[in-house]
Amino acid sequence: MASKVIKRLLAAPVTVWMVLILLTLISAAFADSSVSQTSVGLSKLSLLLVGVIVLVKGNLVIDYFMGLKHTRGWPVRIMKTYLALMLALIASHFFRFL
Repeated sequence: MASKVIKRLLAAPVTVWMVLILLTLISAAFADSSVSQTSVGLSKLSLLLVGVIVLVKGNLVIDYFMGLKHTRGWPVRIMKTYLALMLALIASHFFRFL
């Protein structure tokens, strides 16, 4: 019985979900620790680290929860290009005001 529970916890979707939660907590800690560093609320280094975490989380969601991990061709390219483009637009807008 216990081995079934352990196998289920180590299954890919549950493991990816736990990694997503851990990365969310890490990015929230970066945001919380840098609130007093700038008037906007995030230092540039914290923004860069949170951006990298967003890319990793987005790729995990695209690969595992959208089911595109074993897909090749335009569906994966469209989703990953969209992810990178949105992050670049948000970062460029944010850096304009720092």
